Amino acid sequence: MHARRWPSRLRALPDVATDYHPMFVNLELCEATHSVQQLGIPPCPPLLADLIQELAQPQPDRSWVVQLIEQDAKLAQALLEAVNSPLCGLRHKVTAVRGAVTFGGLKYCANFVAGFMLRRALTVVGRFELEAFWERAAERSLAIAYLARELDVADFDEAHTFGLFRNCGIPLMLLKHSDYGAWLANEQEQGRLEITTRERARYGIDHALIGGLLARSWCLPMDMWLPVSLHHVRDESAQAGGPQSRSTRRLIAIGVLADCITRLHRRQRLSEFWEREEAFALQALGLLPSQLAALSTDIGLLLEAS
Repeated sequence: MHARRWPSRLRALPDVATDYHPMFVNLELCEATHSVQQLGIPPCPPLLADLIQELAQPQPDRSWVVQLIEQDAKLAQALLEAVNSPLCGLRHKVTAVRGAVTFGGLKYCANFVAGFMLRRALTVVGRFELEAFWERAAERSLAIAYLARELDVADFDEAHTFGLFRNCGIPLMLLKHSDYGAWLANEQEQGRLEITTRERARYGIDHALIGGLLARSWCLPMDMWLPVSLHHVRDESAQAGGPQSRSTRRLIAIGVLADCITRLHRRQRLSEFWEREEAFALQALGLLPSQLAALSTDIGLLLEAS
């Protein structure tokens, strides 16, 4: 298997990126853009683009947003189901999109629409049915959002959206490379941390960079697409790079912790690899094992109720 001829700068990336600065990652994404299009990255859905553009206005028109969402019956139904779920804790059921938008707020709606559209775009990729992939992503995203809120790392809804987009490059790799599914399963079984480096060596690109490019092209803010692009980075030296580096690193660590917790929830043993991952996350977040145990219990109850 020969790597596709991606830009030389991408093929020469270090084993572990040590620069969290957005300019560095932005350059990598810009250089990858034309080549990654060969992987069939879906364009930003017009409804999402219109919604984000409206929210960027000084005074967004809430009624117009309601009408926009109502144009898509399945989206409207999904939004109503989300706001009426036990997680939101409403006393009275919301029966109209206007009520959902009023309760959730415009930012919540934008994040929800982004996640809904992502799953719609990547539910079936070639011969692959991705229902199980999205079920795991939903569990992990909920855990990420809960941890982000409890540890004051990020906004609940933004962290949830980050969780959904975090591994969205994987379906696109499956679509392009017929052997990727088997290769990825073997890599995960072996517990190899440097998976993105090995992806670049084998395929010329990695799923994290593809996911970051998709998130950015779908108009998600840098606070989301940057950690998506870097979610396999574990280098501690990057922590000293300023506020952006610290917030990115902490969100990455939240994702790792959510991986560990959801694996345990599915009765999967934590191998030596996952024990190292857990240690990285605890150190990055300044948590004690006893604190993790309490958070894990809470998330287990949350997942059972969702």
